[in-house]
Amino acid sequence: MQKVIVAALAALILLIVSGVTVHADSLVPSPPFYFVSEDGSRIFHFTPIEDTWAHYPPTGLYYNTNPPTLIYLVENPCMVIYAESFFFSHDLHYFAWIPIANAIGIGSDVSQATAVVFFAGGQIQATYMVTDIVHNMRDLHRTVSTVRWHQHEEFCADSNLLTIHMSGYRTVTFDITTGLMIDRTGPIEWRQALLIAGVILSIFLAYLVIKQRSQRLYDTRRPEY
Repeated sequence: MQKVIVAALAALILLIVSGVTVHADSLVPSPPFYFVSEDGSRIFHFTPIEDTWAHYPPTGLYYNTNPPTLIYLVENPCMVIYAESFFFSHDLHYFAWIPIANAIGIGSDVSQATAVVFFAGGQIQATYMVTDIVHNMRDLHRTVSTVRWHQHEEFCADSNLLTIHMSGYRTVTFDITTGLMIDRTGPIEWRQALLIAGVILSIFLAYLVIKQRSQRLYDTRRPEY
């Protein structure tokens, strides 16, 4: 018991020293939920690992029959999961999962917080940690259970592109069929801003010089009356 108390105090001290603000939260476990494919032929069941839901189909992809016919199982992560954290392709074969309770069990090490996981055929094909995407720790909001690193998501099932919006007008886009990051945008940094301003100023000054020389040439050639 003393070791547990000492470990908890050590984790708290590390969090304070690291400068990451920690807030309390209360995450209520989700009951079982499911997704149906666009053509209605398949259904993805998610069932929490609890005796209460033991009579539900195990987590995985099924043919949408009665009863459901298993296609393949998906490993069920032992954490709080919500339906809005999933983004599926039309046939449910590919999906992305953005964990909400990604800080449970990581102590003060924010680098261990999972940002997004990509699945294909029931297997993990790519995993990104929060620090793989966010490099400024000031953009993170820490609670007891979560490391919040983004603001909202946009998903297009027709293109299978998932765009995640972060603070400071930053975005990152993934292809959920490959798990690859295909685009990343952000605000113009001050060096870029100075460079652009310098180019614009140079063009303007060059315009003034050319205009002034043209005026002088016109004045010298203008006949006197």
